[in-house]
Amino acid sequence: DFKPAIEVFNQLPPDYPDEFRHNYGLALAYFGAGEYDKCIATLDALVTHGNTRPEVFSLRGVVEEKSGHTKEAYDAFRQGILTNPTDALNYLNIGTLACGHLSYDLAIEILTSGIARIPNSHDLFLSRGIANTLRGQFARAQQDYDQAIGLAPSDAGSYLAMGLSQLEAGDLDRAIQSFANSSARDSNDAVSYYFTAEALMQKGVSPGTAAFDQAKLAADRAISLDPGFAYAYRDRAKLELHANETDQAIIDLERARAADPKSSSILYLLSQAYQRKGRISEAKELLAQVPGAMVQEDREYQRDFLTQELVTISKGDHRGTE
Repeated sequence: DFKPAIEVFNQLPPDYPDEFRHNYGLALAYFGAGEYDKCIATLDALVTHGNTRPEVFSLRGVVEEKSGHTKEAYDAFRQGILTNPTDALNYLNIGTLACGHLSYDLAIEILTSGIARIPNSHDLFLSRGIANTLRGQFARAQQDYDQAIGLAPSDAGSYLAMGLSQLEAGDLDRAIQSFANSSARDSNDAVSYYFTAEALMQKGVSPGTAAFDQAKLAADRAISLDPGFAYAYRDRAKLELHANETDQAIIDLERARAADPKSSSILYLLSQAYQRKGRISEAKELLAQVPGAMVQEDREYQRDFLTQELVTISKGDHRGTE
């Protein structure tokens, strides 16, 4: 309820003793309401009055990026680093911003400078590991993930990001173990179970084997935790088709299509399932909708997920632990 929040903050007297809490709260409310100009003006007033806490520059940068002003966002984050060189927040923000614009080398450079000043920051090592993964530097990424895990062994997100790096590098056995370590620390995260199934399937599974059953259980668990997880339905359907359970596969693929109607891989697999059941006209209709770039879809999902993880880290959020 951002509009009422703005009204309440503005009812406080100008001489309210905690200027930072008053005006930073007001700036957050303006941001939530989409009143970016007022948000920036409120943050600038704080800086003018000597309030240079890192979150002031962090919010300023986020507002600038939301407004399409990438250079101004970078400048705000950089000012946050200059005024708070031993706080990780704005190093993380620049890393996230740079990766979002595919400037992986810049992200790695800034995060490395942050690590030099804050060598015990789990978040900086984890973020640099993700940046190195996106850059395709898997050996360096592995070193960063090892450092992050050493600093915060209970954080599920480190194992999940490491598993995705190993998955992209083709190190499937280690990826499966990393996803297992992630789900052991956060048993309510559907994504780690989905990627477990994905890695097992990439390795190769056959009906009647322990690996096949493990992949099926992982897909089942992902769906039970997130009933709208389109790719989890798709992967379970792949296993069902492999086991000649075509009717059940069609049910799962139709659920997947409802959750993500634009997914090429889901449309293609559903067309194959329809063809198996003799529903030829429906199969042809779906196949006509499948673009040529289908093979890139899973890799793009993995990379988009890692980029979003950077946003999560820079906001100070982490996957749960048990």
